[in-house]
Amino acid sequence: MTLKNRILNFFEASPPSGENGIDFFRQRLLSYLLLGLVTFGSIAYLPSIYYSFTLKFYSIAFLDTLALGFVFFLLMNQKLSFSNKTLGLLLIFYALGLGLLIVLGPKGAGFLWLLMFSIMTGVLLGVRPAVISLGINLVTLLGLSMLIPGRGMPWMDTQPDAVAIWIVVGVNFICLNAVVTISVAFLLNKIYQMVQEEKKRRLQLENEIQIRTRAEETNKKLLRQLHHSQKMEAIGTLAGGVAHDFNNILSTILGYAELSLLDLDKTHPAFENLEHICLASERGSGIVHQILAFSRQTPLDKETCDLGSILRECICFFRIRIPATIELTTIIPPDKLLVFADKTKIYQVVMNLLINSMHAIELDVGKKNGQISLGVSRVAMEQNAHGFGFPVTGDYFKLTVKDTGCGIPDQDIPRLFEPYFTTKRIEKGTGMGLSIAHGIIQDHGGKIMVSSVPGKGSCFTVYLPCCIGDEKVLDSAG
Repeated sequence: MTLKNRILNFFEASPPSGENGIDFFRQRLLSYLLLGLVTFGSIAYLPSIYYSFTLKFYSIAFLDTLALGFVFFLLMNQKLSFSNKTLGLLLIFYALGLGLLIVLGPKGAGFLWLLMFSIMTGVLLGVRPAVISLGINLVTLLGLSMLIPGRGMPWMDTQPDAVAIWIVVGVNFICLNAVVTISVAFLLNKIYQMVQEEKKRRLQLENEIQIRTRAEETNKKLLRQLHHSQKMEAIGTLAGGVAHDFNNILSTILGYAELSLLDLDKTHPAFENLEHICLASERGSGIVHQILAFSRQTPLDKETCDLGSILRECICFFRIRIPATIELTTIIPPDKLLVFADKTKIYQVVMNLLINSMHAIELDVGKKNGQISLGVSRVAMEQNAHGFGFPVTGDYFKLTVKDTGCGIPDQDIPRLFEPYFTTKRIEKGTGMGLSIAHGIIQDHGGKIMVSSVPGKGSCFTVYLPCCIGDEKVLDSAG
């Protein structure tokens, strides 16, 4: 990792949730600073101690030892707060600067440590504490200056022109200290603000990308629904036209076959053949009626009726058919659930969903038992709710039929309501049940939806518009 990337990672590190960003940045900086002081201070400690003892500056050796030990203590102690660690570190800088000025005078490194004291105050605590540290440095220098006339500092006897040097170095130090400390403090605050603004812009851009991605996914979903609706409408139109023509042909065949039966005795060799023709024609007529129901070209006998009564009738008949290994549970409110519908068609839809659930459980070889649940509740829906275009905003009855059967593969769900599409065995169905149910519910101004998890079961949801009394609340089924 390059130095540039390390610096960017240092500034761009995200603070924990709920923590102020600049405090997090300063805590990281303090940790790195303490680690650096321990590392490089340990390297410089032995030469410093050696020369201090050689030159008999025992106070400097003591000060260096105390400073390095205190920095190590601050680094290793995890219980101290950020404020206490910062004050401890600044105290070390100030003590080193003051001690070196007293022992070595203007030619030592005391001014550098005092400069570090004020700069790090601005970096770790901000601009206002930095200004206070400048005042502390100024008071310190003025206080030491008062000792000069009495020659109260050790270095004065060894350095000629000590007073002049002290004044020149002290004045320059105060000016340089003020410029550097305030500049660094303002610069770091500005850098942090820029980084925060960049983070905000990046977050806004990510949010915009997510919004656009969701919008594109929604558009794709709506487009698939539109294509499916158009395909179903086209299939229905084609099927209706073919069914009408086929019905005319069947009527002719059935009519002539029945007339021929009237002219023949039962002992005639052709009599049995004509009966088979009549029976096959009637079965073909039943298929034609299924196709017409799918294409919604058969008239509906609508009236205000109780959905709860229809469901109870379905349950009574269905309980006779299901095996003992399948448990059937129902949740039907005792109140009247009034809908404007064709009772026979709604009965047909519900029975089809229940029988499909029974077959799904029987197809799941690994399960000996299964559950089917039927429930109905009243819900308020809005147009385009769940991404499905409800014709009118208002109250609907939500009918759900759940099972614990084999489930439906994801790739089959988009084709589930297409005519003659089925995953059952030949003797279990023709693939027209769900397509007819879809057409019936559409005719009643409702919606039918399905969700499934392979191996766990399926859930069919039917929405039918509600009625109040004999008055139609939602009549969108032409």
